[in-house]
Amino acid sequence: MCDGDDRSVSPMVSPPLPNVERPALRRLRRVGRQLRRTLTKVGSLVGPPARAAAFWSAIALPFLNVALLVGGISTAAETVAFLTLLVANALALYVGQPYRR
Repeated sequence: MCDGDDRSVSPMVSPPLPNVERPALRRLRRVGRQLRRTLTKVGSLVGPPARAAAFWSAIALPFLNVALLVGGISTAAETVAFLTLLVANALALYVGQPYRR
């Protein structure tokens, strides 16, 4: 039919990615796996004291984010500080997760 209504493509199914993007996705997945292995190895090497520090840091860091949010994020330096605290919190959560298990 030539009325522009293509019923063969479902709106819930995305079209296949071009071949150019697939190597980039593979590299990204590989880097993610390597990062996870590295973080796991670091977590196992640093031992219980570092896991305890990471665990308690993961509890305390969100309060700093709340303080930044209450004061307002209006400058580039505050934005960088907020994002840095978010990343630090995520790393602390990951490293401190096995504490006292």
